[in-house]
Amino acid sequence: MGDSFVLVIGTTVTFVLVRLFSPRPTNADIREGFGVTPNSQFWRGATNGTIASALSTNLGQLAASALYLASNSVLTRMLAANELHAFSTPEGRKTLRTSFPLRGQRAAFFLHVPLRYAVPVMASMIVLHFFISQAVFSIRMDVYDFNGDFSAQDSFVGFIASFDGVLSSVVWATTIMLVVHVLAWRSLAKDMPLMEGNSLAISAACHPPQGDTNAATKPVAYGAFDDVESSGPRAGFTSHNVGTLQEGVQY
Repeated sequence: MGDSFVLVIGTTVTFVLVRLFSPRPTNADIREGFGVTPNSQFWRGATNGTIASALSTNLGQLAASALYLASNSVLTRMLAANELHAFSTPEGRKTLRTSFPLRGQRAAFFLHVPLRYAVPVMASMIVLHFFISQAVFSIRMDVYDFNGDFSAQDSFVGFIASFDGVLSSVVWATTIMLVVHVLAWRSLAKDMPLMEGNSLAISAACHPPQGDTNAATKPVAYGAFDDVESSGPRAGFTSHNVGTLQEGVQY
């Protein structure tokens, strides 16, 4: 649970500190606070197209989605490696986690990662999307002359920025990246070679010794064991007793 609290508390504390001690804007083009008021000033857009203006306004949402995909990918890889290496620890003997569990096996995670990570990540991204939605707004200015006739030449599409929305978006996104980076400092168990999802290395470790039948449905551990079918000690997953890998020994 500790790492999930790091994600939530770290993001919140950083945002609050920056929000409290940041200077207030003096530019009339940036209005303090969320939302838009009739007195808000705007920037004129490069084109008068409403669709182009709306797409430009929501580019930040696309960036937030890319940040979520990148963060989720990094966390998924780290947590998968951590769970794999946990089999090599003294308390790591457990059943396998599969997509379609058999008797004794465990089901895969619904969101690919444990809920204690998935929920804070999704909640943080919801908040980030909200901040971005309150950062930049699209506005269309229709101008009419004194006779009440519409003036297409003077009408234009522009943008309004909210200081709090922009600041909150930048701080929140930066903090999410920093928290993911801090979580990446965690060390993996040292008693297993680093496989990094390599299917060849994982396959080589999934051959139990002779006599270890139905090991896939039993609690297994990773370590060194003797096998009559090999000329020396082997390393892999088995439901039998295992020993610690020794440096300099070929398995």
